[in-house]
Amino acid sequence: MALGLVITKNPFNATFENGYARIATCAVHRQRGGEHVVMLDVDCYASQPADDNTQSVHMERLYVPLHELPVRENILESAYAWLKTQPMFISASDVNNDPDGTPTVSQYTSAVQNVLDLKAREFGYDGILSDCSYVGSSVPKVAAEADAFKTWRYNTWSFCYQLLAQVEAGTLAAPSVAELLVQLPAFTAPV
Repeated sequence: MALGLVITKNPFNATFENGYARIATCAVHRQRGGEHVVMLDVDCYASQPADDNTQSVHMERLYVPLHELPVRENILESAYAWLKTQPMFISASDVNNDPDGTPTVSQYTSAVQNVLDLKAREFGYDGILSDCSYVGSSVPKVAAEADAFKTWRYNTWSFCYQLLAQVEAGTLAAPSVAELLVQLPAFTAPV
């Protein structure tokens, strides 16, 4: 994913007509008040495609409350949709990184990780990594949830690696991100 745009904000005071912007970092943080905030580092390049980091002319760091992101298939798609509502990027257009339209491994990974983290947040954790850190807890409910999430995380990534092997072997066509997500193992909550 990336955006094509005219870049005027940069240290060179120049206008780059064929500019390119992509989110380099998309991280969810919990602030002191408990609210989740997304930090976005957006790299802007002088020309398309941005294969060479030496073309980078500007980096923009933005913070947005998680609840303000539009709902999309994954956090990265949500971040790009939100980014296009911001003044610097409002006239930007989507740029397809892959000419044949096949999602990248990074796009699949981000979408799957988002599913895992969102489910853990439903149970009050920062994400699945946070929940899994409670394996062996002396609190039975917390320990049971941690065991269930750890098993689900393992089963989910095992499924994804098996699917990737089939795609790479040519025995299965690469699914869309949405097609992948509906095939993921279901989470079984502890009783």
